[in-house]
Amino acid sequence: MRLTLIAIALLATVAGCGGGARTSPAVPSNAGATFEGSNAGGAIHAPRAADRAVPVAAAPSGMPTPPAGAQWTIYCQTVAGAGHVQRANSVCDQLKSQTQLKDWYTVHGEGQSTIYYGFYKSFNLTNDPDSKRAQTDRVRIDALADQLGNRPFKFAFFVGLDSPDPIAPPEWNLINARGSYTLQIGAYTGSVDRKQAAVSAVRDARAQGIEAYYYHGDTTSSVCVGAFPDSAIRRDELRSNIDGNPEQSFLKSTEPLPKAFADNLRDNQNKPVQVVQSKPIVVDPQLRETMRRFPEHAINGEVKILEMTDSVTGKKILKPADSFVVPIPQAVASPLTDPSMQGEPFQLTVPAEQPGVGRLRSIGQ
Repeated sequence: MRLTLIAIALLATVAGCGGGARTSPAVPSNAGATFEGSNAGGAIHAPRAADRAVPVAAAPSGMPTPPAGAQWTIYCQTVAGAGHVQRANSVCDQLKSQTQLKDWYTVHGEGQSTIYYGFYKSFNLTNDPDSKRAQTDRVRIDALADQLGNRPFKFAFFVGLDSPDPIAPPEWNLINARGSYTLQIGAYTGSVDRKQAAVSAVRDARAQGIEAYYYHGDTTSSVCVGAFPDSAIRRDELRSNIDGNPEQSFLKSTEPLPKAFADNLRDNQNKPVQVVQSKPIVVDPQLRETMRRFPEHAINGEVKILEMTDSVTGKKILKPADSFVVPIPQAVASPLTDPSMQGEPFQLTVPAEQPGVGRLRSIGQ
């Protein structure tokens, strides 16, 4: 289907990475835990782009009430910048009037509005009528094109519906914690109730005198303990695969690399490549004590036992997943809070299909 509206022609450029109605700070995105006496453990595997969630309530929103049993919707585009509410609504109205697809809607957040389509109970089940309807709608949305042949919604994908943020004291939100690092001890994910579960876990911990925090990511709600200064972590520089040649090529990595890789890396002339890595070291006594007190990480309140190889004996052993240190998120500036960002030109962003929120890297891993 060819579209003749000007607004759709503008959709070839984009802003925002999609999936939700609000801008989320980048940090702890896994969550779920029990506290005193609980062995919390488990790794969170990176979910598909389809697992990114959109809140079912946001004010101001424009989002219709999903029908009973609906779990999915189709993410189409994000409109960011000044006047995003009016511009997104205008595009949505024109799509309804000039296409045969009528289930467009917008969700308005801070600094951006997101265009979605439809509600579905499923989208990937075999011989399932609702999955067939969902895939048919997705194909039709993908085929929409402007007068130049551009397909503005070719990157649309399925996202899960999510619950709104439960009410909680602002000092429980990790974004408001004073510090640079915290210890993540658990995660809640895979349920529309995951936000409430995380807040309840923090409430129970605070009742025990534990400095606990929650953080709601796109698909997972984290539970963390403590807030520690930047000086709590020292970063040492490790070098390996050195051949003594001062002109030796090198690879610098901010992430830990497998030892076998770092010790044997070679260039296209089969010469050793020096590997330089940053190794985080916990030096703060209070953080060390917190890690000793909460050594494990839980998923949805349950400990995941990992099978590992003992570095000394070489035998397989079972071990609860470790809690891990993560950076404390910083609030993201927006046109509503930062005057310098206001008045930016109209822009839309086609999101890359990112894997979503995965397991946060542990200090030292």
